[in-house]
Amino acid sequence: MVKLDELVNWAYKNSYRISWGHTGHLIDAYNEFDKKSQSGEFNDIQTSIFQNWGSFHQLNEDEMSTIILIATSTSGKTRKIIFDCNGIKINTLVPPWYSYDEEEKCSNTINENLSNFLSEYGYKTRKLLGPYKYLSAKLGLGRYGRNNLVYVDGLGSYARIAGFITNAELTPNRYPEINSDRLVLENCSTCTSCMRKCPTQAIDNDQFLLHVDRCLSYHSELIDAGIEFSKYAEQDCLVGCLNCQDVCPYNNGFTAAENISLVSFNREETSYIVGEYNQDIQIIEKVVEKKLEKVGLSRHKSYIVRNLRVHINSKITGR
Repeated sequence: MVKLDELVNWAYKNSYRISWGHTGHLIDAYNEFDKKSQSGEFNDIQTSIFQNWGSFHQLNEDEMSTIILIATSTSGKTRKIIFDCNGIKINTLVPPWYSYDEEEKCSNTINENLSNFLSEYGYKTRKLLGPYKYLSAKLGLGRYGRNNLVYVDGLGSYARIAGFITNAELTPNRYPEINSDRLVLENCSTCTSCMRKCPTQAIDNDQFLLHVDRCLSYHSELIDAGIEFSKYAEQDCLVGCLNCQDVCPYNNGFTAAENISLVSFNREETSYIVGEYNQDIQIIEKVVEKKLEKVGLSRHKSYIVRNLRVHINSKITGR
């Protein structure tokens, strides 16, 4: 049987933050989110994510009894991407978590490391697709901020969280069962930094749950975004938003504010992206797709085009 201190030491050697608990938390999570979905509290994106989790009632198939959550740094800085629109430079930012390829690579590496470690004791593991934020707060890996993001000690909100289930019996004495549905950062009850910084008032005092319908990140990921995104798109982010995290005191020392210019798109490439390129597109199409893939935006292309147009219009008109 694996000893808890051996698991903790393994995590420490790999620079992981780790927590664990009984898979019963998954059933609780599923039931809670199912109620929210049925009551209409979820928007379309939240509903889609919830449906992709599937039913957790199948956990007994492999006698999986324990959840293991592992957090690592986002391992990337905010990317700066420059577009040339007929001689006008459009500077944009892309937060580090908008790279599903990097996230998947990180998760696969952790999965391989954890599987190898636990297999030495005869245990099985498999990746978990589920509510990482909820489970992180329940199992002590992190705590909720007022902005509904989870903060992990030593990483702030700039953390990648990977989840796994295993048939290893791990007594949750290091991270006791949490009775509260939410574990919130201490100073969030009095600090209003993120609330004041949010340009769309998505964070306020009338409810703990974020007003997702006002969130700029949410609107930036919609093809038919509402007026909110267009109104506030003068911020540099090409997708997502950094406002609430940049000003959070708990992110001091962890803020991914240092930009790295990974890719620049010239006039022809920018023209192609926004659909105004009238020449032979076969060659330039391959170049653009390769660049988008390099910065992890190939999967976001559908709304990246719309967002770039908004940025260009804002730059040209000065609004």
